[in-house]
Amino acid sequence: MTRAEQPLSHPEVVEEFRGFARRVSALVHAHGGRVFVGVDELDKIGSAEQAERFLNELKGVLGIPYVYFLVSVSDDALVSFERRGIPLRDAFDSSFDEIVRVGRLTYPESRRLLYRRVIGLSEPYVGLCHVLSGGIARDLIRAARRVVQIGTALAARPAGVVPWDEDVLEADRFVVRTQEETPALPVQLADVSAAVVREEISRKALAFTHALTDVGAAGGAAFQRILYDAGTASSPRDLMDALLRPGDDEPPEVTRLHVDYAAYVYFCQTVGEVFSASLDDIRLERCTGTPAWEGGFDALAAARAAFVTDSRIAWHAVSGIRRAWQLDVQDLTI
Repeated sequence: MTRAEQPLSHPEVVEEFRGFARRVSALVHAHGGRVFVGVDELDKIGSAEQAERFLNELKGVLGIPYVYFLVSVSDDALVSFERRGIPLRDAFDSSFDEIVRVGRLTYPESRRLLYRRVIGLSEPYVGLCHVLSGGIARDLIRAARRVVQIGTALAARPAGVVPWDEDVLEADRFVVRTQEETPALPVQLADVSAAVVREEISRKALAFTHALTDVGAAGGAAFQRILYDAGTASSPRDLMDALLRPGDDEPPEVTRLHVDYAAYVYFCQTVGEVFSASLDDIRLERCTGTPAWEGGFDALAAARAAFVTDSRIAWHAVSGIRRAWQLDVQDLTI
């Protein structure tokens, strides 16, 4: 006689879990509590079919007394799944009691979050972090950390050094000079925003260079040269002039990347011009007050968030903000 261990079948696993959850929830309920089960990262499931199968299989463990299931999925995943033909509305409606959409952070919410984590961060810098994050809490913390690092590096630079000098400011290393060695310069908002913008443009250029290599389409040589030279461009405006002159016979897949990068540089250019010496107390009050101003921090954050949907939509949103600030508006000619 040979004995072999056999795994439980799917119905047996479901029944085992339901029995365990039922016993736990009964004990917790007896003490006045409830059981919550969180299911996150639904957008990381590999394929549309697997995601649909997961939702249908999850229904087998629902309906346990005093047990509540919270399933988290991003807006990006919902849009992506819908485009790929999954009937998410039917699956969700048949599985869950209620669907709650969690929106992006508003400027007051971002300010409250940062003030709980950072001491001494003034209003313009909070606005800069909020705009760069697009209202995403995780990106807000990352932006605040980077702004503080850049500000620390700029405070240590000697007199006469430009804000993004590689000897003083690098991606992850800072050269610190003492007060006795060289006189320190006061850190200005315009310097910090210029350094942040330049860094954002360079990082996105590297990402688009890899994306262009993955596409592998002929006819993208002009765009590739622009990406290689993006880090050495004298200003975002000069880079925009080069980006709005596309190469001849550019393939559609290269054009899409071209538009995406041009729109992001357009956004970065606007951020650099808004968070400058022109951001006085009057404009700051308009950017943070209510009712919301069409050129305020929330509008800029919404334009940043629009890149998830479509870069052309983001371009038009940025143009509207530039009109509110009475800045030059550029047409998308690509």
